[in-house]
Amino acid sequence: MDLAFSRSLGLDCRQMRYICVKSTGHFRSGFGPIAGSIYQVDTASLLTQDFEKLPFTRLGRKLFPLHRDATVDWS
Repeated sequence: MDLAFSRSLGLDCRQMRYICVKSTGHFRSGFGPIAGSIYQVDTASLLTQDFEKLPFTRLGRKLFPLHRDATVDWS
């Protein structure tokens, strides 16, 4: 959803106090310029914003952001 689509529905998002968008990221290009704040909300679903909740079992090493203490070996 973007601002042009909202206008086609007769909505002026610039006049709204709160907007809730069900999206994982592409909304930022449309709403980012008018947003005072953007909050990522994690809900019980197939896709989570908290990667530590995902059951990765065959990684072989620690990877950021799954493991906050992951280090990079550049050698």
